[in-house]
Amino acid sequence: MKFSLPLGALAVVAGLSWAGAPRPAMAEQPVVQAAPDTSVPGKSGAGKSASGQSDWGVCADAGRIAEQRFGIPRGLLLAIGHIETGRQGPQGVAAWPWSVDAMGNSSYFRDRNEAIAAVAALQATRTNSIDVGCFQVNLYYHPKAFASLEEAFDPYANATYAARFLIELHERTGSWEGAVAGYHSAELKFGLPYRDRVLAEWGVLGAPPEKTVAFGVRVIAPPRPGNGPRIIAIK
Repeated sequence: MKFSLPLGALAVVAGLSWAGAPRPAMAEQPVVQAAPDTSVPGKSGAGKSASGQSDWGVCADAGRIAEQRFGIPRGLLLAIGHIETGRQGPQGVAAWPWSVDAMGNSSYFRDRNEAIAAVAALQATRTNSIDVGCFQVNLYYHPKAFASLEEAFDPYANATYAARFLIELHERTGSWEGAVAGYHSAELKFGLPYRDRVLAEWGVLGAPPEKTVAFGVRVIAPPRPGNGPRIIAIK
């Protein structure tokens, strides 16, 4: 997840006229400080996360829970996870919880301990822009997202923050398309191609079918019987 412009610029992505306030100035130093992780033993890439989920499945589990909790269209956050940290696993592509991207250089680590150590080492070199975890939350642009690196690499905490941010972007842009673009960048040249990749992956994962209703309001069918449709764009 990269985010480098004021949220007001996302109005351009969504074709709206919202004029939000600029984001506050970012701190010069990384603000999430590393602490030794003694609670989770080292595990192989095919091991178990702290929740007991397979490392290959924990991001998907966390993403589904966050989607349901926050009313995000089914599979959309999972698609973001696949684009952010997807790698080939035993049962196909899966988001990887021990992923780190520093200044555009991505790495997959075997377990949470290794990922935390890598981020701590990067912070020691005064590297600012670091994306972490299943959904690649950026520690520089989201300095209050997590209380520690241990929490940042908790897949459920990572998914929860990613979902909250996506909801915030949806409220500000007025569409899920705009929210997805803004999740990566408010700059069109970066946000729009990313949006297209995520939406394509969402289709592969089985996005709910779309339908159009009156007055140009496009909605998606509810994921479960009895639930009302969710508006995703107003044309």
